[in-house]
Amino acid sequence: MSDNRRLVVYIILGALFTLAVTMVGLYAARKGNRDMSNAGEQSVVRGDDGLLSVDRGLLRYKEAESIATGLESPSAMAVGPQDHIYVAGDATVRAFGSDGSHLLDFSTGADVSCIAVAQDGTLYAGLKDHVEVFDPQGIRKAAWKTPAAKTVITSIALSDTYAFVADAGNRTVLQYDSSGTLLRRIGSPADFVVPSPYFDVVVGTDGLLRVANPGRHRIETYGPEGELVSWWGKPSSAVDGFSGCCNPAHFATLPDGRFVTSEKGRLRRIRIHGSQGGFECFVAGPDDLGNSVEGLKVAVDSRGLILVLDQWTGKVRVFVPNEVLR
Repeated sequence: MSDNRRLVVYIILGALFTLAVTMVGLYAARKGNRDMSNAGEQSVVRGDDGLLSVDRGLLRYKEAESIATGLESPSAMAVGPQDHIYVAGDATVRAFGSDGSHLLDFSTGADVSCIAVAQDGTLYAGLKDHVEVFDPQGIRKAAWKTPAAKTVITSIALSDTYAFVADAGNRTVLQYDSSGTLLRRIGSPADFVVPSPYFDVVVGTDGLLRVANPGRHRIETYGPEGELVSWWGKPSSAVDGFSGCCNPAHFATLPDGRFVTSEKGRLRRIRIHGSQGGFECFVAGPDDLGNSVEGLKVAVDSRGLILVLDQWTGKVRVFVPNEVLR
């Protein structure tokens, strides 16, 4: 073999060797990344039918009971004094005792998107573009003015002094006093990414406002002057992230300051997070939440029981920690 031919052969063999080493390295890197990813993405499991589920070993809650609301289209839920459960739907608000007993019905005259109940039993209802206020017996006390064009009210949260109203249409949170006077707008379309009408607000046990920023896949904390203080969350299907285009769809806070979040979409799941956002466990996954891809609304009572409004069945489903049922 001539020197030139031998040189060509060496070059070809060298190139093949380099390619082989590169491919092995890429495979090892991908496998390592996949292993690391799997360690943090234990939540995602694909069944034989191709549907997404969650790791059942991370479930720490079970459904204990359910309350049939008798409403065809339940749309909102809140917990009031004495752990009474209020459910809105079909232009009606219906109240139940914590044992499921029926307590009260009253008409709102229009469909309701969200409700909140004060400690004295006063109920605040979001009727698409404005808030109406009802006394504990269901008598209308006030109808607040529509704050702006294109208003779409999706959530109401109450502190001792203020009512915070999420306006998904204008991507801002409205802060009112008890008389319905608009005091300030918190955030703007530049701050809140709201691709669909899922825009939730909660007042935490510390009195600070929490806002779900669904397009940014996080929950944010705001101070007394409406300033952004902190946030947690990231876009991911892992146990410590939020999946899809815009999640969390809904959330609530437990009495000890931890969070309950509910996601919509193909990977429907309800989770418990620590007070700083760290993942703790699942309450329910897609296998538990029925056929609807809508985000299920969640609330928490004073005992820490988790209430899930299942619009598909018209029931309030009550989830309790596993150890309670043992």
